[in-house]
Amino acid sequence: MPARIAPLALTLLATATAAPLWAADDAALLALRNAVAPGECSGEEPARTQPFSGGTLHALPCRTTAHDSLSVLVLERDGTLQPLFFANPELQFDYTADGALDWQAPGFGGISVSPVVSSFTADDTTGQITISERLAPGLGEGHFTYTHALEDWGMTLHSVAIGFDGGDHIPLWPPTAAEPDLMEELGLAHTLDGFTPEPLPTQTFARPADVAALLASDFPSMEEGRPRLEIAMEQQGERIAMTLLDHGWADDSQRGKAWRVLMEQDGDAWRVTALGSLNICWRGQRVKSGLCL
Repeated sequence: MPARIAPLALTLLATATAAPLWAADDAALLALRNAVAPGECSGEEPARTQPFSGGTLHALPCRTTAHDSLSVLVLERDGTLQPLFFANPELQFDYTADGALDWQAPGFGGISVSPVVSSFTADDTTGQITISERLAPGLGEGHFTYTHALEDWGMTLHSVAIGFDGGDHIPLWPPTAAEPDLMEELGLAHTLDGFTPEPLPTQTFARPADVAALLASDFPSMEEGRPRLEIAMEQQGERIAMTLLDHGWADDSQRGKAWRVLMEQDGDAWRVTALGSLNICWRGQRVKSGLCL
């Protein structure tokens, strides 16, 4: 991958190189290429040019790799030469329980900025430049696709996706909003509203939290999938409302079970007066009364 240029350096360099009136000949273009990507490019092949956004886009060959041909892009417009810089997220992927890469939930370790791009297409009508970068060995057969749009000050990243050869197209950017906390979403209430009623246990419990052992009796503490239990309780006099989450299951569709438990004090013990459940799903609707997809 190309060396990174810090955003501050990007701002200073763009300001310094966009102001002078450059002559768009090969020598000037090569000099600009080497200035914005020092030590990264070799050779002196002439630029490929095309109309773009009211000017001319020069694609200066930088170097070749085993799977790609890298370039530095320079926009000539209104008598100036403007090198184009591209900011890309550093994608980090997790692994599923079976050891496969989890493409659906990438993390982002930061942003790298570089003037060196992989194969690209430039749309003169929309002002967009789409860069295609082959997946690294081991990740699969296909390409990352980065779409940037030209703004007044430079290129802005609009989207990133993975396209597998002959298969899925998975959007990765912009990142989806963080999933709200499930316990906060379900909350605590002294009703079963939204939950599917379940048969009541006949026994009583010395402590309200002891009901968890009954509801999650087969909790897979040694199983893959990061299983965990969460309990929240609210007491109003002799009544208790409890939400219990048994989630992180190593199942390809259902990630766990949510319970709503209503209890009343019965002498020195507690008995369940109402019990409801919801399935916690990996895909689609997060909690539902029916089967997960």
